[in-house]
Amino acid sequence: MTDAHDAVLDDDAVLGGAVPSDDLLDALNRPSVYVRDGVAFYRASSLGRCTKALIAQRQEYTTMDPPADMRQRWDEGHLHEPDILRRLVTQFDFAIRNPQAEIAIRLGTGVVVLGHVDTLAVHGPGTFMGGRELVVDAKTAASSAMKTWRTFPGSDDVAGQREWLMKHYYGYWWQGGVYLAAPEHRDMDYAFAVKDKESGQIEVWGVHREVFPTMGMIVKRVMDIEKEAATGVLPIACDIDDYPCPVFYLHDQSAGRRPKTEKLSDEVKARRQEVLGARYRDLKDREAATKRELGEVRAQIVEEGFVGTKTDDFTISPTTSTSVVTDWLSIAHTLGLTVDEAKAKFQRKAKTDTFRVTDNRQKAMDDKAAAMRVE
Repeated sequence: MTDAHDAVLDDDAVLGGAVPSDDLLDALNRPSVYVRDGVAFYRASSLGRCTKALIAQRQEYTTMDPPADMRQRWDEGHLHEPDILRRLVTQFDFAIRNPQAEIAIRLGTGVVVLGHVDTLAVHGPGTFMGGRELVVDAKTAASSAMKTWRTFPGSDDVAGQREWLMKHYYGYWWQGGVYLAAPEHRDMDYAFAVKDKESGQIEVWGVHREVFPTMGMIVKRVMDIEKEAATGVLPIACDIDDYPCPVFYLHDQSAGRRPKTEKLSDEVKARRQEVLGARYRDLKDREAATKRELGEVRAQIVEEGFVGTKTDDFTISPTTSTSVVTDWLSIAHTLGLTVDEAKAKFQRKAKTDTFRVTDNRQKAMDDKAAAMRVE
């Protein structure tokens, strides 16, 4: 037996075992990051998602549900899991234990990475992955996706498997790292059991734990998000082309694939307009404040005589800036015109299409206050 196995669905092979409970499906459907009783919970399956989206959810931005048809496919995928686990026993000679066990990795006092492991398994004959106990991740895939899965390198190619997962299933790579970082799993390896939804065929791939992110990488990933979220400022750029995204209205269209706004729902488009409008107004306000403060600091440096001075940390050097100006007085004198006549004859105004963002909520409050003053 090799480290990749397959079995064809028997005529009587149907869903077996217990269907995932509503509580479990609810847990699996929670946002990527959520806060409860002052504790931030990060879902293991979401650590590979867009960093900007994770920061936004940590800052408790409103999340939006995925399209109904996609939600249905996800839920149907979970319903296949009992059949996959049953057939690991009956067709692949695995002994399994602790199906759907929850794992929680606490990082400090206020952060927890949470996940649900499909099952733990050991190959009875001991020929698969050397008979080591495995964390098993049960997946379903369309036939087209199974073609990709069948290019997965063998377990003897650690670098190849790592590169393949990071390219094709980046989220699974992070998820597997979290599952293996749990204290109770630190002596185990991993396996993907993938079921073709059309044919019913199941294939199993063994993966050594060295393929996945280490505990140190997981801690850094989460703590970097915590640090960024604490600033209260949301990054502009998205680092992953991630759809469906629970905060897709924040998506940076300059990064990766440019989502076509006209295909988004009216609800998402309205929310996205609000977010971009608020972001623009905030940046414009900060730009004006920065210019004022910059002018004040520049004046203080000059008044207090710091131009041309140096300390261990800073050097303030005198510089000269140049700009192109129109000498209207000379032009008017040469042509025998007044300055106003010269400008009227030669000066042209260039028009640039732009826009202004108005905060309608603030305008409504100002109009109401003005009306009350009149009364």
